Amino acid sequence: MRAPPLASAVLWPVALGFSAVARARSALYDSGWLEQLSLGAPVLSVGNLTAGGTGKTPVVERLARGLRARGHRPAIVSRGYGGWQREPSRVPSDPARRDAPERFGDEPTWLART
Repeated sequence: MRAPPLASAVLWPVALGFSAVARARSALYDSGWLEQLSLGAPVLSVGNLTAGGTGKTPVVERLARGLRARGHRPAIVSRGYGGWQREPSRVPSDPARRDAPERFGDEPTWLART
């Protein structure tokens, strides 16, 4: 479905602004003004600008399962949206820990358990 011309005209300046900010941010990293952190291992980032409901969590689960099947030991890092835990923590995989979804968020808990 094609966007109406009015919507395109309204969104074009927003797209230009976002593009300019993204390029400026990349330039700051490339020039060394912003520091990059090396984790010493390959990193796959699964995400986008859409807040939720786009299937990111099942994709992460399938990627991790596939990597494990190939002999790798993937780790999943998540913000834990919805949980009250603020410090970096390991999410327990034990289903008996009924407080885990409230503490860490439902998606990190689901990922730890699967």
